[in-house]
Amino acid sequence: MDLIKELQLISIRGRVAYATICVDTLCKRWEIKSFTMNKFINEMKNFTHTINIEEWDLIIRSYLPDEDTLEDYAFTFGYKTLSLDKQQVMFNVFEEFIDVGQGNMYSAYDSEITLEPLMNLIQILQENDIELPDIMPFKKSKATEQDGWGNPVSYEYFQSNE
Repeated sequence: MDLIKELQLISIRGRVAYATICVDTLCKRWEIKSFTMNKFINEMKNFTHTINIEEWDLIIRSYLPDEDTLEDYAFTFGYKTLSLDKQQVMFNVFEEFIDVGQGNMYSAYDSEITLEPLMNLIQILQENDIELPDIMPFKKSKATEQDGWGNPVSYEYFQSNE
């Protein structure tokens, strides 16, 4: 089965969890270890079990810089020491990462709204030789659960195939 078909079967919670592990993998590979980045990734992990999505959205937005610029993101999230090319990659990653989390927040479930930015994020990782995490554990959260959102589960739920 190709990746798009596999991702279509995964809930929004599962997609956000997969996007989170993708970004975490990239940060480890590029040695981005800032306090703010770590906190942001942890907040993204909280999406998998949060019930109050609007509150989660406010928390996520509180981390984002006031100005939507490459320089502000690099400074805020602690990767200013990366080359300009890698800073641009991270900026693009953030754009897609946030869209996966916020895409379906204020509308009825539509698989494409979160699928497209997730596929873009995956493509960015592949273009930068970042190995994709195993998708199997994320398949446990099905798009048929909770009107596409998936059941609320801890992020740790996605750490094994069981």
